[in-house]
Order: sequence, then structure tokens, then C-alpha cells
Amino acid sequence: MATTALATGACRVPELQREPWHPLRGGSFALAVKPALFDDYTLEGDFVADTPGGLQQATDSGDVLGKFGVAVRADWHMTDRWSMGVGADLRKYVVRDLNPIDQLDIRVDDVQSLQYYWALRHQFQPFASSRRLRAYGQAILSWFPTTDIGFDVTTPIPDEPAIRIDTKGEPYWLGALGTGLLYQWDDHVLLELGVLREWALTPIEADLTVEFGPGGPGFEIPFEASLKPEGWIVFVGLSYTF
Repeated sequence: MATTALATGACRVPELQREPWHPLRGGSFALAVKPALFDDYTLEGDFVADTPGGLQQATDSGDVLGKFGVAVRADWHMTDRWSMGVGADLRKYVVRDLNPIDQLDIRVDDVQSLQYYWALRHQFQPFASSRRLRAYGQAILSWFPTTDIGFDVTTPIPDEPAIRIDTKGEPYWLGALGTGLLYQWDDHVLLELGVLREWALTPIEADLTVEFGPGGPGFEIPFEASLKPEGWIVFVGLSYTF
């Protein structure tokens, strides 16, 4: 009984000392953290490889599987309805089923990106049935200064071990539209559940050249890629308004 009472007390929503949504008044600032929960993402690319059998061009796509994602954001509430935010988002993921060149068995197993973004958000009226709950819509513009790409290449050459390639993609831009729900936990803390639809505004240009026999006699296959990520991300958030 004591344990049940303690758990019930810990989960009880605090009473508000001010009117609902006072934290989102015009001129207030907030800091937020947003871990990612789930993604449904694809990566489509155009590839060109200068292989021993001649120049090969291909278009292929793979599934992006998120391993880790977290964003931090600072918001300025211009009014009680509109806010602007700037932030940074760190992501780690892998790519599956991306194999555009027949002579090369490619496995992209280590991708990491850090993006900086600007967000414009509109908060709708609180729900009549629950004054602590309200919906929002937002638009986001993100810039990726670089993307770290690590992949293994297995070739048909006998006794040739898989080759590890680590490279960096060129800067690119990403756009997103999203919606979600905000819940006012207390006078300063807001809880958030949201979804984003993202798409590349410019492609990721990457040099994926494969070198055989590094450190000794060998050859290389020049391999260029132009990649376009696109998909959905579901996230939760916690923000504190000053």
C-alpha cells in the first residue's frame, strides 16, 4: 500500500500556479531536448563507378535504420501562438539493402551526422476538453556541414578481405514539416510528442572511392555518389520555459 501511494504521488500532475500556457507568453525563452523514438526513412542515390569492366551508373535505394538521435533547441516565443527556435541534432544510423554496383557488395554500417536547424512553430488553441493540451505545426530548415560515412566493401577477388572505407559527405540542406502535441506539466515544463516529414533540398555528394591493396601494389575504383535522404521521424520532447 505504501509503495502504491508513493508511485501515485510521484505521477500526480502538479497544480498550476498561473493560468494555463502562461510559459508560452510573448517574449519568453525555452530550452528543449528531443530524443528520437522511431524512424521510417529511405536513402536514394545516383552512383557512378569506374570499374575494370567499364563505367557503371546506377540508381538504388536503401532503408535507413536509426541507432541514436537527440536534438537540443532554444526557443523564443514571439507571441503566445508563434515561436522561433534554433538547435542542433545528432544522429547515428545504418543503411541496409543499398548495393548499386554489381561487382561490389556494399554494406553501409556506420553513418553519423550533426545538423543545425531553424524552426518556425505555430501553437493552436488549447483543447476545450483539456486546457493543458494543445497541438502545433512547424516548419524546419536544416544544414548539415558534413556527414561521416563508414562502409565495408566485399569484392569478388579471391582471398581479398572486406575493405573498410571512411569518408565524409559534402554539406547539404534538409527541409521538414511537422506536427505534434504539447502538454503543460507544470508552470515551466512542457512535454511534447511530435512527428516530422523530412526531405533533402540538396543532395549529399560523397566520394566513396574503393582502394584495393592499400600500402602496396594495387588499384582503386573511383566511386561517386549523390544521395537524397527522405522519411518520417517520431520523437518526444521536454522543454523548460523561463
